[in-house]
Amino acid sequence: MSNKLRSGRPASKNKTGKMTKSQDMWSQYVTMVPILFLILMVPLVVHATNVKTYLSQYIWYSKAATTVDLFTKIKSILFLVACGAMVLVLLVYIGQRIFGTRNYSKSENTNADHFIKKIWREQPCLFFLSLYLLWTVLSTGISKHTSTAVRGTVEQYESVWVLLGYGLVVIYLYQFLQNKQQLHMVLLACIGMVAIVSIIGAFQLFGLDFFQSDFGRSLISRTALTFRFDKGHVYSTLYNPNYVGMFVSLFLPLLCMWTYKRKRGIQKGIGVVCILGLILSGFGCRSSSGIVGTLIGMLFFVIFLIRMNMHEKQIVFRSFVKQKKTIVLSAITGMVVFLLVGIVAFHDPIMDKIQAVAKRCSSNGDALEAGLTQIVTGDEDVAIIYRTQPLRITFAVQEQNYIFRFYDYNGTELPQQVSADQNSVMISDERFSDLTFRVIKYDSYLCFAMSYVESETIFDWYFTNQTDGSYYYCTYYGKLIKLDQSQEYKNYWSIGSGRGYIWSRTFPIIKNHILFGTGPDSYVYEFPNEEYLNLYHTRLEKQIITKPHSLYLQIAAQTGIPSLLFFIAFYGFYLVRSIRLYRKYTLKQYEVCVGIAILAGTIGYLVTALANDSCIAVAPLFWTLIGLGLGINRIIQKTA
Repeated sequence: MSNKLRSGRPASKNKTGKMTKSQDMWSQYVTMVPILFLILMVPLVVHATNVKTYLSQYIWYSKAATTVDLFTKIKSILFLVACGAMVLVLLVYIGQRIFGTRNYSKSENTNADHFIKKIWREQPCLFFLSLYLLWTVLSTGISKHTSTAVRGTVEQYESVWVLLGYGLVVIYLYQFLQNKQQLHMVLLACIGMVAIVSIIGAFQLFGLDFFQSDFGRSLISRTALTFRFDKGHVYSTLYNPNYVGMFVSLFLPLLCMWTYKRKRGIQKGIGVVCILGLILSGFGCRSSSGIVGTLIGMLFFVIFLIRMNMHEKQIVFRSFVKQKKTIVLSAITGMVVFLLVGIVAFHDPIMDKIQAVAKRCSSNGDALEAGLTQIVTGDEDVAIIYRTQPLRITFAVQEQNYIFRFYDYNGTELPQQVSADQNSVMISDERFSDLTFRVIKYDSYLCFAMSYVESETIFDWYFTNQTDGSYYYCTYYGKLIKLDQSQEYKNYWSIGSGRGYIWSRTFPIIKNHILFGTGPDSYVYEFPNEEYLNLYHTRLEKQIITKPHSLYLQIAAQTGIPSLLFFIAFYGFYLVRSIRLYRKYTLKQYEVCVGIAILAGTIGYLVTALANDSCIAVAPLFWTLIGLGLGINRIIQKTA
């Protein structure tokens, strides 16, 4: 059916009962409403929501049965609302096909099985997407954490319904994106959303955080709120700075292409402002993986544009360069500026991090870098090994006096001295001169704290024997636990802000759940969050590890290795078929330009995802762009 409307008053129905062109066009716009809602609401809305944790019974979590969630819960709810609207539209569409409320041509088979097989033939990647979704459902059913997989877990909320929703978004867009007008409408929503996210991020970079202003706080919650990010650290509306890096890598190519294709000066100006905001946010989030992913995505963008249509003999190389000169030079300039601004403005260059990673990986993997290498809380004392030297510590309260005693490996009591302010005790022995002890009230327990400085970081360990006389370690959340832990430190653990350690603990989880994983959103139950000594050494002692900080490890750990293979096959088919398709066209075709930008953005996202996990704040946009890409490919093939 043609997408162009004739002049004159449109009729409601013709004599055959078929919908008129104006009605069909209106229905096409209506089908995009759930997508517009997703784009404009899910990444932007921030709202304080009281949620049940379902984790208070675990020793490594806090005692609180509820907590306040600002980002993930509300975004998950809004995403599922959008998915519900898509399901409703699909049901109406299927009903029309089955019960004949619309007339279809004889060549159009309305059988559901035929329809599914047809789209699988058109886009084989959707076959692998279907397998990925099926495996996710099987993983949920088999998991021992099925209830969590269904409702989602705190700080994540990527339940089985959300994962199925990702696939639904792709299929929905592939089915209902039919023309350039729909595409333009969705892209305008994307540009508007990107503008808001990038502007908020740019202001945060310069210390003007909208959410920490009185007005911003009033929009989020009626109660006082605290934010854990430093001034100048960009997180925008996306919950975590790492997700800002993923967001930038996903949308920068699309924004560059959109700006280039605009004919009006004001639209180009808006595009340039948004690009600048994205670049500032990309560096302000301080995500090295985001910067690398963005550069790789933009590099693919430039290379593919240069190679487009060069196989056609009719195009002379010079005329080709002239035709593409503006966009290629703009993209290259943008990449250079992006890199130079980051190196000049920030004291954490990418090359320094790469060299640090190489140094750690090439050094002795078993080398010990931490001073404290063992802790045992016994009935009579706390035994530690500090800088290879054993030390036993006892603590007693006698007539409101606090008495410490220290013994070395020979059982010799060590001399001690009290600080000038009378608040702490130190051992008068050069082997343990770095250790300081003081008495504090921690949570509801009278504890003694053991402190030391290492790599310019103060480490505090809290112990008590004021319950049943035996010694316990008091966790960050005020829970008591017996410890018998030795350090297992590896140099590569500190790679990527502790990601090396997290990944080293993720591989055994994958090995133990190789087929179906642990179940969606259940990683937190399997990760050894009680490895306090190792967590301290990787600076993760105050965090609950709910994710493996890698999309690929996340899929493998939670829904199994086959699920990861289906996901890779899904994107691989989309990538290869898109490249083959776009090579046949020039940049004069609007859909081809957008398709290339989407492809480059998703490549950048997946590179960034090597060191970042899926998140409800950004992942819906990734799947939406892939759905747009597949829909664009279908439009191009139909108009060929």
